[in-house]
Amino acid sequence: MALPAFALASGEEINHLKRENAEMKQMLMQMQEQLQEVMMKTNAMQQQAKKAAKEGDKKGGRVKSKKEDITISTTGGGIKVKSSKGNEFKIGGRLMYDYDSYDDFWASDDADDAEIRRSRITLSGKSGKNWSYKFTTNIDHEDNEANVDTGYLKYSSKPMYAMLGKYKRPGMLEERTSSKWISTIERSIINELSGAVIGKPDFGGISVGFATKGDMPMSGVVGVYDDQVDDPDDGGNIYGVGARFSIMPKLSGDSFIHAGASFYTVDYKGNNHRMRTRMGVHTTGRPFETDNHETDDINQFGVELAYVNGPFSLQGEFMNVESDGTDNAACGAAGTYTPGAAAIPAMEETVYQMDEDGDPVLDDAGNKVAEMEKYLVMQVATGEPDDPSTADDPSTTDINENIDESVKEVEVDLGVSQEDLEGYEVGQSFGAVADADDDGTVDADTTVDSTAVGDFIVRERALTRMTEAKAKVDEIFSDAPAKTCDIEMDGFYLQAAYTLTGETRGYKGGSGAFAAIKPKNEGGAWEVVARYEDADIDIPGRSLSADLERMVLGVNWYVNKNVKFMLNYVDSEVDGCTETARTFTADDGVTVPTDHGHTYKIKKCNNDDGQAFSLRGQYVF
Repeated sequence: MALPAFALASGEEINHLKRENAEMKQMLMQMQEQLQEVMMKTNAMQQQAKKAAKEGDKKGGRVKSKKEDITISTTGGGIKVKSSKGNEFKIGGRLMYDYDSYDDFWASDDADDAEIRRSRITLSGKSGKNWSYKFTTNIDHEDNEANVDTGYLKYSSKPMYAMLGKYKRPGMLEERTSSKWISTIERSIINELSGAVIGKPDFGGISVGFATKGDMPMSGVVGVYDDQVDDPDDGGNIYGVGARFSIMPKLSGDSFIHAGASFYTVDYKGNNHRMRTRMGVHTTGRPFETDNHETDDINQFGVELAYVNGPFSLQGEFMNVESDGTDNAACGAAGTYTPGAAAIPAMEETVYQMDEDGDPVLDDAGNKVAEMEKYLVMQVATGEPDDPSTADDPSTTDINENIDESVKEVEVDLGVSQEDLEGYEVGQSFGAVADADDDGTVDADTTVDSTAVGDFIVRERALTRMTEAKAKVDEIFSDAPAKTCDIEMDGFYLQAAYTLTGETRGYKGGSGAFAAIKPKNEGGAWEVVARYEDADIDIPGRSLSADLERMVLGVNWYVNKNVKFMLNYVDSEVDGCTETARTFTADDGVTVPTDHGHTYKIKKCNNDDGQAFSLRGQYVF
């Protein structure tokens, strides 16, 4: 029987085949290891690609150059350009549209109104590690103009910094918090009443400050600021000095406390200053306003405190502002009083003819023409001889105007009316009128001789009447003194807020102010807020005072990082408005009337209350 060919192979060949088989197995194992390595690298590359895609969503596109990498981002709706060397440029802004419905506390009737409250574009950026800038312009749609809201240059060398330009003064937590992130549509009434020393100055200022981080962030600033008025002596600017310090002890988790204090002082150099407020509704007038008073110094001091525990926040501030008038003592000084003069008796006056328009009738010479009346006289012998040396006036029939000393005329009252005397000519003998020929005219021969003693004769003269007697002229009270009074304000607000969806209010330790609430889910964040405010105004030089109160209930919907809606119910009241009777001095023995109608009162202070609803829609980027 024949055997297979391989069976005839030698043992050496069999061993060779075994070696080749072992080598092939080793090669297969190496290839498997290399394949696994390739698969691991592929998976790693896939993970890196996914991560890069996610970062691309957050950071935007990336452009590389030989000198630096540049990242462009549109996260948040604005535009942000950032380089790998620390340079940065942003474009942002805000648009706020308000609607108010209010009652007659704010206006003469119930009304509603709407406005574009803020429309701003902001350019900001950094240059390297130390320099930064910000420029914001506000577009006034009502007046069709734009103005600079904020513009400053900042140098930082942590923890210190210095700023130059137009930006907010140091005072108040809620003023330092951006209007984008305050919890009520309007800031407090104490903020508005302190407007001369709170908020942005007219031009700007220069300040130095610091901001630390850690478990107890602190911030502070002191600066000099332009105060919007001119020096009356040389026309130069007037500058105020302000400072603020805040601290934020962290408790646990999302809990912390904020505490701070601020002050501001300025020499107003006699310029006018007043306090006024819209009482929580911006689209209408101001229910409270003092007169302008010439002012020397304005001093402000404030204390602020806040507590945050997760979604709950509580904040409050106390503010004192004292405006020192140029002469508070003279502001309410007693006036002078002049009593009424003695009685004026009745006087005889001539009655003049009037035309149909009620104007006096004038003769050719421009003199007023008197009304005339007729009367009767009787000639009486004097018993004196006529002096032939005195010449009679032939042009008059009045014997008393002729120089005839033998007779005189005496007026008699026979009860004859003017109507009965109309038919007589001047100089005629009364009762001697005759019309023998019955032609309707008095016969010419009825004129009597003026020397005929005992006859009643008709005469004529200008009509007169007696004026009414006057008791006295008006009393004279001196004008009110110059408005140079002190004005004082003490006030506070207390606010509680709760985020129903669990988010915590943002906070910026560098500026010691609250920031945005960032929604955690697609439905946005919902916040409810309640606030009570009270301010007392005093003008001690005139014993005037008023109490201002406002309560706000609100709900805020943070739809996302950009869109926010706010609804507020406002209940405001101006109460305790006093009115002080002026005092007057007079000479000894003269009593000043107590009820003279002269009083001091605050310009607008109407002891009333009102309710309003306000709605805001805002978009920020």
